[in-house]
Amino acid sequence: MEFSEENLQNLLNSAKTMTVLAEVDRERLLASVPKMNDEKKRTIFASLLESETEISAAEQEYNEKAQQALTEYTGKISEGQNNLTKTMREKMEEFDHNRDEKAQEKLLTELDQS
Repeated sequence: MEFSEENLQNLLNSAKTMTVLAEVDRERLLASVPKMNDEKKRTIFASLLESETEISAAEQEYNEKAQQALTEYTGKISEGQNNLTKTMREKMEEFDHNRDEKAQEKLLTELDQS
């Protein structure tokens, strides 16, 4: 983005950097910028533009790390659910096997008694 009075004003009004300033300081800065010489305006413009670039890069990095963490977390949840399902399936098979053994023992006992 190139320097112009309009671009400077737009940047002053929309810059995330400006949101960290207290309202009084922000209003004071907005009021004083039109009175500054071009060199100071260019310096402010460059500084705001650099800050916006850094903030955007930091936000992108944060979003990427958050997405990675979320993916890892959901993977662990899925893995935990798979382990739980496997354990439940094993317990059910064990229960079925024990039940079958008991039924066979009962049948053999009844046959022996006959």
